Amino acid sequence: MRQIALAVLRAVAERSARTGWAESPSGPLRFAVRGSATAPPMLLLHGLGDSLAGWAGVAGTLAERYQVHLLDLPGHGMSPRPSDWRLGTLANAVAHYARPLTDPVLVGHSLGGWIALRVALSSAVRPKAIALINPGGAALSREHWAPFRQLVSARDAAGAARYLERAFHRPPLALRLLPGQVIGMMSAECCQGILDGLEESDF
Repeated sequence: MRQIALAVLRAVAERSARTGWAESPSGPLRFAVRGSATAPPMLLLHGLGDSLAGWAGVAGTLAERYQVHLLDLPGHGMSPRPSDWRLGTLANAVAHYARPLTDPVLVGHSLGGWIALRVALSSAVRPKAIALINPGGAALSREHWAPFRQLVSARDAAGAARYLERAFHRPPLALRLLPGQVIGMMSAECCQGILDGLEESDF
């Protein structure tokens, strides 16, 4: 069921898009580009465990004003697993893709927001603007990080419910009704790999 829903969302996100593969230091990245080639570029970066399909609801509207670049982060969606799951590895892959874009607007959700900030702080990309949607990367001490790490490792419905309560002001109905989907997403290799690879200096 989840695979069907993701395929539909991907088809919507990629509607009328030029799709393909871009090389990066961590391996190929799946991309889709929508909108006029003469429009200002905007790069959308999804969150942990998601894919470019997560932008299906807004990509078309944004493409009316921007040349919208959608990426599957390394190990997410159709992009293959990177050599390691470190935050710097993911950020380098995104910076490599974004380098040819002139004054892009960087938009990041959750993990994508964290990566957008790291890319902006690098010398590889000079964004015109940055929009962050519930970005990751808050400065967390070890005593705060450990309980969160335990929370996103839950493998039962009660754990999924606790995660939703803390991650969302109003959890989406679909996620509340299907806790197994939350468990499946958070137990995926990309989620656990990235969470395991985080170091105190990343925050």
